[in-house]
Amino acid sequence: MVTDADWVRIRRGLRFGQVFEGTVVRVPRPGAIGIFVDIGMGVGGFVDFIMLPERSEDWPEEGTVTDFEIWWADSRRQIRLKPADSRYLRTSFTDFVERFRPDWPTEIGRPVPIPGPPVRAECVSRSGGPPAGSPATSRVGRPAVTSSTATRHIRTFEGAARSRLQRPSEQGLLLSSVSVRER
Repeated sequence: MVTDADWVRIRRGLRFGQVFEGTVVRVPRPGAIGIFVDIGMGVGGFVDFIMLPERSEDWPEEGTVTDFEIWWADSRRQIRLKPADSRYLRTSFTDFVERFRPDWPTEIGRPVPIPGPPVRAECVSRSGGPPAGSPATSRVGRPAVTSSTATRHIRTFEGAARSRLQRPSEQGLLLSSVSVRER
């Protein structure tokens, strides 16, 4: 397990587009989740299914050694990768980048930002949207989802959090702290 200090040290050395040779160590559900990659840094690498070919038969198998690029890293101790080898990259990747991360070419070589502690938007995103500040956000830093989707996820988050509280005074504190919505 990587310590907080190790994770900060590792993150400081990461650059968008930086290439690592990696070994595919796990393909848990071909076609559904993605692949886990060992890039020799002490933290896991992960390639989301959206980066991989549409047909899971074309995904790299466990034991495959190939090059991967740094795509993103957020507060979780995991490095998001994209295949550098076009055989393992989604054919519509260029369209994906134009739609969700149009500044990618200018980000290559720049340091991956060091995040603060996880924020509510990251918690909400785990239930169905990109983390705030992640590659799949709009140019102004808001998740690239519709307002109705974002509101639905926030309501789900509020309801789940509210149901865990015991005292009405805590409910009032929670409601005031999560009632702000992104516009």
